[in-house]
Amino acid sequence: MKTIQHIQIARVTIETRSPLSIGSGETDVYLDMPLALDANGLPYLPGTSIAGVLRSAYSDIATTNKDAVNQDFGYQSKAEGQVSKLRFGSGHLIGETGKVAEGLLPRVAGFFEDPFLNMIRDRGMETRERVRINHRGTALHQGKFDISLLVPGVRFVFDIKYFGSADAIVWNTLLDLLNSGWIRFGRNTRNGYGAFEVVQLQTAQFDLAQLDDLKAYAGWSGSYNAPLPKAMPSNKKQIDNGFVQYEVQLQPDDFFMFSSGKKGADDDAPDMSSLTGSRVVWESGKPRFKEAEVIVPGSSVKGALAHRTLFHYYKNKGTFAGKKYVDENPDVRRAPIAPLFGAAAGAVEDHDEEKEKKQNGWAGAAFFSDVYLETQEKQHIDVAHVSLDRLTQGNIQGALYQEQVIDLREQAQGLRFTISVKPSDYSGQPIAQEVMDAFHAALNDLTNGFLPLGGGVNRGHGRFHGTYTIKKQNL
Repeated sequence: MKTIQHIQIARVTIETRSPLSIGSGETDVYLDMPLALDANGLPYLPGTSIAGVLRSAYSDIATTNKDAVNQDFGYQSKAEGQVSKLRFGSGHLIGETGKVAEGLLPRVAGFFEDPFLNMIRDRGMETRERVRINHRGTALHQGKFDISLLVPGVRFVFDIKYFGSADAIVWNTLLDLLNSGWIRFGRNTRNGYGAFEVVQLQTAQFDLAQLDDLKAYAGWSGSYNAPLPKAMPSNKKQIDNGFVQYEVQLQPDDFFMFSSGKKGADDDAPDMSSLTGSRVVWESGKPRFKEAEVIVPGSSVKGALAHRTLFHYYKNKGTFAGKKYVDENPDVRRAPIAPLFGAAAGAVEDHDEEKEKKQNGWAGAAFFSDVYLETQEKQHIDVAHVSLDRLTQGNIQGALYQEQVIDLREQAQGLRFTISVKPSDYSGQPIAQEVMDAFHAALNDLTNGFLPLGGGVNRGHGRFHGTYTIKKQNL
């Protein structure tokens, strides 16, 4: 048995910058993708999720080979294996009092002592309606699903242990990755979820051959609510991850609407309401809910840009609709942009990759984020419509409906968001220049008013003008 002499511990406090969706791996009668909840019914970060994300990110940038990564993170291959040198604790919520919600919490009449935790349980988990878009830019038949997510702005605490020297490459690289700002937790990370920022990172070193260190480590309870012995603040270190960052600033030319997919709760609510949601902000160390903010989903921006990127890709190649050598399979037609935008399970059967990759799909190289907008009541406008008979052009009885649009034409701030693009795809190959050229052409369309966003674009909604700038992200 190998003797352990050195132990490193990092206590990490993060704040989510976008919605978080870590699934339970199951479905229920209400949701296709429910959140993972702890014994208290509160969202948490499973240690396995943290370990998986950091292992993947470490493998991407580590100069060591695959065998060295396996030695640090552990592996199992049939009868052979190696236990990991790292231990990842689960992340738990920080309440209003600053206490971490670990263990089974007491309740009085069904309520937690911490009012913020009650708000998270009752209003902090929202449902987002999603729909898969086909190659024509419309909803795919039977492609609707819903997803449960945690509102942005909440804080989690978790610990990482490393059984080895403090100067080990893996340990210092992991700390830099946590501070880098370009890894995300959970699912749908390319569609706008899972972004976070480290608000506090403490580290401690223990040499168990030294009596004082041994006593300090042995006397520590391991609780998140117990101070970490010998804790020292960890400074951020920049990592050149090779990402390219696109900063987009748009000003609306007209109304826009990103639909919630459902009618409002009130009897007089419009039939199609704009997507709104809550987020948490921290003021003087206290959390506060900001509710009913208008959301521009990263998935909507991604879908529009992906569709237009594919158009420009074939346009630049001189491949137009009607030519016989355009494959009839929509998934095969999308294959050229799959390294940038990702591919669904089993979508790209002609891609030169192993069968498992084709069956499971892969994540794209482009990361999008949701945008939350503070609006006033007068900027929410209900517009009435009526369907017309296509033969008589008369009103169809009972076909009157209303939609809620947003008017930010007079708001100087407009809409701002960032798109980050990895320099390589899932297989480590660079994104083809012809794909990036098509992506830049799509961004030009977006900022020049030729690519509308959101719903009702055929009625004039969603037109923007603006600019985008490109800079290399060096965090």
